[in-house]
Amino acid sequence: MNVSKLIKQHVVPKFKELNFYLDPQEGGWTFIRKQDGRKDFIEIDKSQWNKNSLRLSFYNSNHNISSDRLVNKKEPFNEWYSYTDEKSLIELLNFFIEIVQKYAIDWFLKYPSERIMNIFDPALLNKNNHEHEVQEFITQQELKLDEPTETISVIERILLNSPSDELLEKLTYVYGEVFIRSCGGEWSVSEENFPIVINFGGVKGFTLHPYNYIVSFIEEPELGELVELYRIKTETALR
Repeated sequence: MNVSKLIKQHVVPKFKELNFYLDPQEGGWTFIRKQDGRKDFIEIDKSQWNKNSLRLSFYNSNHNISSDRLVNKKEPFNEWYSYTDEKSLIELLNFFIEIVQKYAIDWFLKYPSERIMNIFDPALLNKNNHEHEVQEFITQQELKLDEPTETISVIERILLNSPSDELLEKLTYVYGEVFIRSCGGEWSVSEENFPIVINFGGVKGFTLHPYNYIVSFIEEPELGELVELYRIKTETALR
């Protein structure tokens, strides 16, 4: 069965009514709503390991949450939804539409995207400069980027101790480098002059926003761990 075709038939028109539009540049099935200079995202992705399973998640520049966590609010959370044939897949997609209509729109209102203060030194945005700074930090902290879970756990511990803006800059690049070393990609600078990872996993247009993810973790660490976000994004890239 063609999942993309069914998403375009059943989901795209309904999300469009809510001003969320499918963005082919983001990788996977990512829907974006742009308003007042801010962006909200709905993402549907397919598991590489769990056959015939989809996941629905929501995020913006400051917050992120899975659909199961949003709806059920109690552990254990099961972020993957399974289907067996075209009929059950259509039923699942309709269920996703219902979640968005009943829960996600209110969640976006409760946790609005905010304009993030840009702490980045323009000189550090130069690729050569940030590579030197980041490598020096990695050496000092004895980090091993080929062990992503361990490295990200260190980043989380540092973030929970009110790091300085200078340290946040370095942690942003370290976090981004973990993604790049795992699946590929390259550094670039967004229109707002934030460092971003583009073409993640070799997927043209698949963009990561490591600083946004870090800010979200600092504000509400209980809503989304950086380790989990790394797993979700790499799964999508490797699909």
